[in-house]
Amino acid sequence: MSLSELPTLDALATSPELAGDLSANVAAALLAKLAGVQTALLGRLLAGGGNGADPGAAPEPLMKIPDVAKRLDVPMAFAYELARRGEIPTVRIGKKYVRVSSAALEKWMAESGLDTGVPSSYTTRRRMKR
Repeated sequence: MSLSELPTLDALATSPELAGDLSANVAAALLAKLAGVQTALLGRLLAGGGNGADPGAAPEPLMKIPDVAKRLDVPMAFAYELARRGEIPTVRIGKKYVRVSSAALEKWMAESGLDTGVPSSYTTRRRMKR
């Protein structure tokens, strides 16, 4: 498959089944290029600006998974599992480190209906008298 025949990122995002037609070497090369683009895009996102953010403001600190577990009030192993499965938005720093943007976590919690402001111990059912 020549370079001009390779599907674009937009084409792969729209039709992921196109990846099945790629050879293993081509898939590895595309993944390597994608990692470079992802790093550049992440750097741009964390730099802020252009979206109403104060360009002089320091970027928000990234949370470690134990901090995420405390915020979600779940066991640390479950927070790692959520990150591994891609259910919470993560930022990879090299091969070893995983961090979570606090703003992205808050957004994910709001979209998931996890941060309703109602304590988890609250229930609408009344205890039945015996």
